[in-house]
Amino acid sequence: MLNPALLKRTLRDYLPIWAAAAIMIAGFVVLFNFAMQAIPRQQTEVWLEIPWIRRFFVALAGADALELTRPEGMLSFVFSHPLVWTLLVAFCLTISSGVLAGEVDRGTMDLLATLPISRSRIYISVSIVTLLLTIALCWMVWLGAWIGTSMTGATEVRMRLLAVVCCNLCAAMVCLSGWSLLVSAMSERRGMAVAVAFGIIFYSFVINFLRTMWPALEPLAFTSYLTYYTPLVIIRDEAWPWSHLLILIAIGAACWTAGLLVLRRRDFPAR
Repeated sequence: MLNPALLKRTLRDYLPIWAAAAIMIAGFVVLFNFAMQAIPRQQTEVWLEIPWIRRFFVALAGADALELTRPEGMLSFVFSHPLVWTLLVAFCLTISSGVLAGEVDRGTMDLLATLPISRSRIYISVSIVTLLLTIALCWMVWLGAWIGTSMTGATEVRMRLLAVVCCNLCAAMVCLSGWSLLVSAMSERRGMAVAVAFGIIFYSFVINFLRTMWPALEPLAFTSYLTYYTPLVIIRDEAWPWSHLLILIAIGAACWTAGLLVLRRRDFPAR
């Protein structure tokens, strides 16, 4: 079901972008470790007493930061840091829009479709590369945390707990990748594919943040994929969030399957 030539081409096109994003993410997380060590714990506790800061962390990590005293608690915030999310989402949208909508936009999809490669093989091949690179980028956050804790001597941090957090992050990105591939399979313009895919991501961030300050939005929480991404809850409970993982992966799989069905049935305009 896979096409080796298409796999190699997609990897060749997007590996440089992945490498740049991976270096930036890992480097930032390493620096975050040093910054965290430089701030006295007492000062951190004072900051977390401020209501709006507490609400901000609740929106990012899914639990009240004051509930945690473990060293993994503060470090888990890096898995929800806006800069990390920006790089992850930007890469996900770049590759998912480029492998399908980008081909249509450039006028090369109709040529690709004339080759002795089924549309299913095209879709599955580019999807595999998209998922592998996106998941590998998620693990660069964990790698940066491991390097940072080793360099700062924070041996009390249990990396296995952060690995569970990283798995939750991977599941969230699987959900986003499936949605982005569906939108890309439906689109004729790469810019439109990025805009539509980003719209649901932006909606999720808005709902997840505002519901901590406006309880009236709580009934809509289930519509945000970030509701199922809870790093601090994982650290607090020291348990796998199986239900959240299954929900995120199921949504991603459903979107991915819908994208496959759309691509198999749609017409490609000649350019």
